[in-house]
Amino acid sequence: MTDQISDLKQVHDLLNIQKGLLKKMLTTLDSELEAIRQRNGEALIDIARDKEQQLVSIKKADSAINSEASIELIKSTPELTQLKQDVLDLLEQCQQKNEVCYLTASQNQIAIEQVKSLLIGGSKNTTYNELGQKNSFGSLGRGIKA
Repeated sequence: MTDQISDLKQVHDLLNIQKGLLKKMLTTLDSELEAIRQRNGEALIDIARDKEQQLVSIKKADSAINSEASIELIKSTPELTQLKQDVLDLLEQCQQKNEVCYLTASQNQIAIEQVKSLLIGGSKNTTYNELGQKNSFGSLGRGIKA
């Protein structure tokens, strides 16, 4: 009986650890989204490193919880079942927020490519050449430069 109580406490603690890790990941994803919006490359690099470390911790916690005994204990204990559901809900929120970050970054990249195309890639562009350098000739007439 004491072993079962000890196992119960251990699984409970592991699920709470996982819950805390996922809450921290949500905060990190919020920071990532803000850095993407601000186009802050340095912050994105720091956040990516932090996010990678958090993912390793989450994976380790998953491995610790995924024993056959733990799974059976979770299924048979309502409190643990609810805690597991809380963890799954947080995981889903993290996945959704991660998708939002990806889509926002993609939209930023598309906008940047469009501006770049307008500035240096368009055949109608007379301001910059294909190397991104200013054209030295003026198109407004003799002696007038833009």
